[in-house]
Amino acid sequence: MDWFKVKVKHCLYSELTDREMAAWIKLMALTAQLEKVPSEKQILQLIRRKTYTQLNQKLLKTDAKDTQNVLKKVVEDVQNVQRKKQQSKLKIAKWREKQKDVTGNKDKAVTSNVTGQEKRREEKRREEENLVYRESRTFSPPSIDEVKKYLAEKNITNVNPEKFYSYYESNGWKVGRNKMKDWRAAITAWSAREGDEKRGSTRRYSSPVDRTVEAVQELADEYGW
Repeated sequence: MDWFKVKVKHCLYSELTDREMAAWIKLMALTAQLEKVPSEKQILQLIRRKTYTQLNQKLLKTDAKDTQNVLKKVVEDVQNVQRKKQQSKLKIAKWREKQKDVTGNKDKAVTSNVTGQEKRREEKRREEENLVYRESRTFSPPSIDEVKKYLAEKNITNVNPEKFYSYYESNGWKVGRNKMKDWRAAITAWSAREGDEKRGSTRRYSSPVDRTVEAVQELADEYGW
């Protein structure tokens, strides 16, 4: 999600339709996840060939020239984010070592040469680690029968239970890089996506930024960012 916060500028192509914009953001999210430009096979598993062709044609009219050029920039952005995270980890490691030398107890508050911002960052990191640990222990993947039962209870007819179950079973019940938190919510997102593919989006936005923000938020909800 760090990448999305600072690189929305890659999304601002006003000539794209809502369907093309959603496909474009999915492509960038996939690139960020893989940390490399995806192959054509991987791209076509995510979006339709027709939509991919239309994206290329429209980007030819911009400074980007084509999707591959922009996706290469996305990879650079992801690498920069990873580099900054690594630098932050090194700073924290040095801080811990210094704290241990000064106080003899790495859990004791730092009294010198460590800023309050670094201390808050460390506390936040610990909280996130604890949250991930708790979530990894509480989630339990459903059986195919539970998926079918839930679809029947909610009268969801546009989700193929076998396809849904096989997809997430094969990737270890993950959404993006994160462990799935709620498989029922994943079914709801799957159903909504199937509905959009079937009827096409007719919503209008006042600006490309509004459309981009909503599309990014939808991806954030689905991937648990």
